[in-house]
Amino acid sequence: MSVAWLALAAVVAGGALIVWSAVAGSAAAAGRGAALRLPWLAAGALVACAVLLALAWQAVPGLPGLLGSRVGHLALGQAAILLAAGLAAAWLHSRACC
Repeated sequence: MSVAWLALAAVVAGGALIVWSAVAGSAAAAGRGAALRLPWLAAGALVACAVLLALAWQAVPGLPGLLGSRVGHLALGQAAILLAAGLAAAWLHSRACC
C-alpha cells in the first residue's frame, strides 16, 4: 500500500465531512431535521477513522512506523480529528434528542 492512497483517503474523508456538515447546516436553516443526520455523521467519521488507520498501518510497517514516521504522525493526527468529529456529532445528537 503506498503513501499516495493514504493521502487520498485523508483528503476524501476530510472533504466528505466538510460537505456533510454544510449539507446538514443548510438543512437546519431550511427547517428540516439535521439532528437526524448526526448519528450517520458520527458513524461515518468513525468508519473513516478506522479506514485511515488501516491504510496507515499498511503504509508504514505497524505501530513503530505509525509512531516514528512523519506519515504515521500525519495519519494519527487526521484520525484524531475524525475521531473528535465523530464524538462531537454523537454528543450533539444526544443533547438534541433529550
